[in-house]
Amino acid sequence: MSQNYSIRSEKRDGIEIVTLYETKDTYAKIMPAWGNNCIGFHVQGEPIIEPVSFETIRQRPTSYGIPILFPFPNRIRDGKFCFRGKWYTVEPHRHGFVRDKRWNVDAMGASDKEGAWMRSSLDFDKLNPA
Repeated sequence: MSQNYSIRSEKRDGIEIVTLYETKDTYAKIMPAWGNNCIGFHVQGEPIIEPVSFETIRQRPTSYGIPILFPFPNRIRDGKFCFRGKWYTVEPHRHGFVRDKRWNVDAMGASDKEGAWMRSSLDFDKLNPA
């Protein structure tokens, strides 16, 4: 058990929100169902990202917060790229392709040694069945 860090998981309209705390004024809010997006980030009470209401985020979850832009952090020009002599097409050509996928929360915890943490994953086989 940690004296300095904590974690809380709650549901809002059926959507899980995981909050990682260092203190009550320093925390990050993450939404695994909406691309593991960090939708709230405060340091010593100051917002690091623009605060947006849950209702606004719900309308366009990929338009707010700090998303995971994997495997590429920017749009791919014309939706095509070459890697090791082979051409690939990305449809749609946008910032990554996991930012709107549901992530699995595998574990979470808080300790003075590790801080507040959450481990999550995606099953790519389920995202892109053969």
